[in-house]
Amino acid sequence: IVLLVFLLPSQAQESSENVHQSQLLVIYDLKDDITSLSSSLTYRVIQSAEKQDADYIIIHMNTYGGYLDHADEIRSALLATKIPTIVYIDKNAASAGSLISLACDSIYMSPGANIGASTVIKIDGTRAMDKYQSYMRKQMRTTAESHGKKALIVDGDTSYIYIRNPDIAEGMVDERMVVKGLDDSTQIITLTTQEAIEWGYCEGVTSSIEEVIANLGVSNPKIVRIESTRLDYVLAFIQNPYTIYLIFALLFLGILLIGLEIFVVPGFGVTGISGSILFLTGVSLNILSSIDLEASDAMNDKFKVILTVFIFSILGLTAFFIVMGKRLLNSKIIRSLINEDSIKSRVNIQTESQDLSSLIGKLGKSKSALRPMGKIGIEGISYEAKTYGEFVDKDANVTVISIENHYLVVKQKI
Repeated sequence: IVLLVFLLPSQAQESSENVHQSQLLVIYDLKDDITSLSSSLTYRVIQSAEKQDADYIIIHMNTYGGYLDHADEIRSALLATKIPTIVYIDKNAASAGSLISLACDSIYMSPGANIGASTVIKIDGTRAMDKYQSYMRKQMRTTAESHGKKALIVDGDTSYIYIRNPDIAEGMVDERMVVKGLDDSTQIITLTTQEAIEWGYCEGVTSSIEEVIANLGVSNPKIVRIESTRLDYVLAFIQNPYTIYLIFALLFLGILLIGLEIFVVPGFGVTGISGSILFLTGVSLNILSSIDLEASDAMNDKFKVILTVFIFSILGLTAFFIVMGKRLLNSKIIRSLINEDSIKSRVNIQTESQDLSSLIGKLGKSKSALRPMGKIGIEGISYEAKTYGEFVDKDANVTVISIENHYLVVKQKI
C-alpha cells in the first residue's frame, strides 16, 4: 500500500515560466552518471516535447560519463527526434557525455569546460577490450557525421567537409587517430571550450542556460523543466547491476534467520518474522529485476502495471489466508498433520527463574523427534529438550541426564 501511494501517483516534475509566450523550450538535466535513470528521463522528455510540439529541447549537462548502453539509447533518441536539440556543457562532457553531446544539433559550453576522453573502461577502471573500443569509435564517428557537411570555398574551388570533423570524434576514443594541427596521435582527444569552437564542435561560449536561450534568438520563451520522478529512481535501483548483490544478501540473511528460528531459538518471534520479511523482500526484488523493462517506456506504464499486479497479488493472498485461514486449519488435510495431543497437553514454559534440577534422572518420552533438539513429555508436561548430538525418534523413552541453558539434556533409554 505504501509503495502504491508513494510511487504510482508520481508524475514528471514539470514547471513552466512565461506560460503565455509563443516558443516552447523543454529543459532537463544530465548532471550525474549516465544510467537507466538518464535514458528513461530522456525518452520522457522527448515524448513530452513532441506531444507539446516544442521548439527546442535543451540538455543541461555536467557528467564524467556512465554506462555505454544507456548513453547509446539517449544518442539514438536525440538523433531520431525532429525537434532541434541543444546541449549546454556546464564544465564536463566526458566519455558517455561526449557521445550524447555529439548527437545534439547545437553544442554550447561554459568557460573552462571540456568534451572528449571517451575511451570505454570497465567497472574496475581498467580499459575494456578492443571490440568495445571499436564499437565506441564508430559510434562517435557516425554521430559526428550525422550532422552533415558544409561547403568550403578555397581559391574559387568548392569542396564539402563535415560540420563536425569525424576524425576528432574518433580520436576521443582512439589515441592512434591523427588530426593534423590538433594532436600528435599519442593522447586521447579532449577539447577545451576554445578548441571546440575552433574545430566546429561548439556554437558558442555561455555562462548559463539563460545565455543559451538568448543565443537561440528566443526572447520570450515558455520554459518547461522535466525532472526524474520517484518511480524513476526506484526503477533505476531495481535495474542497477549491483542490486543483485543486495538481493543475494537479503535472501541469505532471510534463510539464516529462519533457520535460527527453527533450529535454535524456541518459539516464533522477532528472528522468524525478520527472516521472513528479508526473504520475501529478496524474492520480490529478484522477480521485479528479472522483468525486461524497456527504456522507451518513458512513462513507466509497463512497470506501473507490473508493480500494481504484484502488490495486489500479495495483498490478495494475505486477505485470502486471513479470511480462509481458520477453515484451512480445520480442514481434514491440515488436521491430519497436527499432533492434537501435543497442542491440548500442558506446556511448561522454561524460564530463567525456574528450577529444573528436580527433573534430573526423570524418565520421559519424546513427543517429537530430537534432531538433536525437540520436545519431551514428563508426567503430562512438555519440555524443550536436546541430546548431545545423537538423534532420537518420536515416542522413544528418554532419561534426563542434566540441565543446560534451561534445556533438558536427555539420552535414549535402551
